[in-house]
Amino acid sequence: MKKLIFIPLLFLFGCATITNDPMVQVSLSFSDGSSGQCQLDNKRGAWTANLPGTVTVRRSDDALKFRCQTDDKDRKSVV
Repeated sequence: MKKLIFIPLLFLFGCATITNDPMVQVSLSFSDGSSGQCQLDNKRGAWTANLPGTVTVRRSDDALKFRCQTDDKDRKSVV
């Protein structure tokens, strides 16, 4: 079973809350190294990312939802 690895780069670069930065980078990849695409959204916007890769999203107090699909059409969703 493939697992999506979701790593907010916030932890790698320090707390963006201190600088009041409204945007945060999120790194996405599948645990088996597969390539694919994710649709991410919260109440502040919607973004598309190719995996593996990094996308910059707008901070929100709403949960970041994402729907991902590998290039071989294996679908993954996490809320």
